[in-house]
Amino acid sequence: MEMESDLKEIKVDVVFLKLDMKFQMQDLVVMMGDLVVITLDLVVTKVLSATRERKNVMTVYDMPSSFLSVCIIF
Repeated sequence: MEMESDLKEIKVDVVFLKLDMKFQMQDLVVMMGDLVVITLDLVVTKVLSATRERKNVMTVYDMPSSFLSVCIIF
């Protein structure tokens, strides 16, 4: 996925515990300040902070609206 200068893509495994909803990997982008922005359609559902030093960490975040939770493995 082609990104602009200050954006860089990360590889994560995402699991949604709601019906058959799936994210595309290109929907997860690390921006400046190491913020992970999760978007679905045109809606920004959650902004998650991540640190570059921590790897292989699984964190479960509560999601708003129709989502139960999301697991992100850095």
